[in-house]
Amino acid sequence: MIASAGLTFLLLIGGASESQAPASRLIGRPDTVEGVEVLPRLTGDDRAARQFEHLTGALDDTGASERTHCMATAPERSQWSRRVSVPMSGPRFASLVIHDVASCSDAPPNATELRMTYDLTTGDTIDWSNVLPLELIEPRDQADTLDFVYEATVRSKVLIAWHAEHVLASMDAQTRANCGGRILDQSQTGGLRIWLDAERGGLAIAPALMGQDAACAQSSIMPTEELRRRGAADELVDAIDAAERDRGWAAHSSELPI
Repeated sequence: MIASAGLTFLLLIGGASESQAPASRLIGRPDTVEGVEVLPRLTGDDRAARQFEHLTGALDDTGASERTHCMATAPERSQWSRRVSVPMSGPRFASLVIHDVASCSDAPPNATELRMTYDLTTGDTIDWSNVLPLELIEPRDQADTLDFVYEATVRSKVLIAWHAEHVLASMDAQTRANCGGRILDQSQTGGLRIWLDAERGGLAIAPALMGQDAACAQSSIMPTEELRRRGAADELVDAIDAAERDRGWAAHSSELPI
């Protein structure tokens, strides 16, 4: 009986200790090349931290390779830069926006952006179908959803309608005429980019438009109260609310605690 009670006590203590363990958080890393920001990492040495480092390290390596290729031919006439902003740094989920600008030799400057969202409990890119209801996103291939190098996009008539209603009204007549069809017709885009934005308090939405159409790709925000009303997972909505309250974002990844 005493042994049984002792075992129960140890289990309770172990459970309490585990529940009191600090949650993993994003940390910044110093830039090694001027103008090229490095992606953040995740605290700890568990599977989630290692997986997050693997994925973000791959993006750092891809950027380094692109910069080397850009600068190789005519370094005196070439520039390659990367900015990494953190619209949400946790808890539970984090989003990164990776903005690259390349001007290689005599080619005109080219800008690209990736918007990546991660589940910090696993270190993996988020599977949106785990936290958003089928009403909001249409099923897609798993490989499409969890690609760590290229940002995931989603298909959703509901989100497009929401986005169009809130964005088109803010445009002038000419821009609205130019952009309306491009925004509403999913066949003209690569889907929707969605990510978490703690500063604006919700789910950010933008059509995946490229080239000249990129002028029509401004983002809108579905706030947390609307997400909750439409059936988004509590852990997602609660995390966004907590991040907004605690100012869980950074304009540059290097501004995160090191």
